[in-house]
Amino acid sequence: MHDTWDDWDAFTEDLTRLHDRIARLTGNTPRVIGPCPTRGCLETVTQQQTRRGAEGPLECPRGHTWTTLNHYRKDAARIITKPGVILTATEIHDIYPNITAGLLRLWVHRGKITRDTRGYDLAEINALVAKM
Repeated sequence: MHDTWDDWDAFTEDLTRLHDRIARLTGNTPRVIGPCPTRGCLETVTQQQTRRGAEGPLECPRGHTWTTLNHYRKDAARIITKPGVILTATEIHDIYPNITAGLLRLWVHRGKITRDTRGYDLAEINALVAKM
């Protein structure tokens, strides 16, 4: 820490570091939600802490925002490209309201996607939706 306030930039830098340390120690740091699901954004999405816990919008430093955790999760699910995330027809419908169980069965019948005993691979669904 600097001994005097003569160097305002150094003083505010010290003050910022102290504020961040106190916030971490008291549990008042932003709640980390996860990576930003916006294409091309590599930032982390957070939610501010208040006296009542995490509240308010979820946001990344580049200005992408979501009003609820559910909206964020839907957007995050829509960008999954790695196979292995298996969801039921109901869960797929929650992410993509226009995709019904009947449409999923039709896509399986036509060989556009596969289905196993657990459900449908989200990466296949996302790839198919991206082509539409």
